[in-house]
Amino acid sequence: MLSYLQTQQMNTKILMALVLFSGFTNGFAQQKNDSLQLIYRPADIGIIYPISTNGRFAGRYDNTVSFQLLAGLSGRVSACAVAGIGNVVKENGNGVLVGGLFNIIGHEATGAQFSGIVNITKDTTLGVQVAGVYNQSGNLEGIQLAGVGNVARKGSRAVQVAGVFNRAEIVHSQIAGLANIAHQVDGVQLSGLVNIADSSDYPIGFINLIKNGEKSVGVSTDEHLNGMVSFYSGGRVLYGILGLGYNFKKSDQHIYALQGGIGAHLLRKGKRLRLNVEGVQLVQTDFRQGHCYTYSLKILPEITIANRVQIFAGPTVNLQLDYSDGAISGLSSNHFWTTTGFNGHFIGSYFGLAGGLKIIL
Repeated sequence: MLSYLQTQQMNTKILMALVLFSGFTNGFAQQKNDSLQLIYRPADIGIIYPISTNGRFAGRYDNTVSFQLLAGLSGRVSACAVAGIGNVVKENGNGVLVGGLFNIIGHEATGAQFSGIVNITKDTTLGVQVAGVYNQSGNLEGIQLAGVGNVARKGSRAVQVAGVFNRAEIVHSQIAGLANIAHQVDGVQLSGLVNIADSSDYPIGFINLIKNGEKSVGVSTDEHLNGMVSFYSGGRVLYGILGLGYNFKKSDQHIYALQGGIGAHLLRKGKRLRLNVEGVQLVQTDFRQGHCYTYSLKILPEITIANRVQIFAGPTVNLQLDYSDGAISGLSSNHFWTTTGFNGHFIGSYFGLAGGLKIIL
């Protein structure tokens, strides 16, 4: 019985989708073949196209407001459109559009669009798009917020925020859980993994593939003989750090290391000398007795000694959290401050040194 009811519910949903698709397709066809100007009406109220006060010619009307129990079709909306499933607007959608699943606008949108799944504006969006899954706009002059992804062709004052990815041609800032892709970024790119752009001075991510930026591979060590091989990538100002390493001070324990962080080129003196500041997290583990976290602030003068070859060295300030019962944090014994965490783990701070060599790719 349960299986039968589920099957019937699925059939009903499929039928509803076909009705919506057929109705909206017919509505678009009518508008395409109709050269009449839009007719103003203060409101369109109904259930689902074409069951509304504007009927099967709904695509010919310019509505101040539209309220549909399920889904509606309008030629233009100037103030508000609300539908349980979604709104389709042939030309401009202005004001506030709220769709349970979608909002689709054929020309320009000014104001705010809210939907459970997707917002799509063919041309320009001036305002805000908020969707549970995906937003798309031609030219964006505002903000896109999506649970999964945002796409915009251009928009010098645009800001994109998404749980997974953002893509744009020209954009002010992008924030994504996984990846940002753009041609030109005037502000900040912030991602959990990778930023890609032709021009972006302030990318914040572990991997930043910036065409007019800089990429290099480096080897480095510190006062504990942690040997690291790292990839540095970023723009003119900010860059990301991602590295793997091994501790040679306690080589009998086979302590491995992973580091990630962000750096900044703060000062430049000519073509050979610059000052970098880096914030890095180092994770050390022997995969048996536990692990140790070290958070470091590094001040690293850097000199170019040959074509594409740089050396760097400088002081560090470090905060260490040991979860190995002393097996790993014993690497350092010169702490100027120590305490004990809530679960008994060791916490301490110390000064150190770091240095190494980079090869620019």
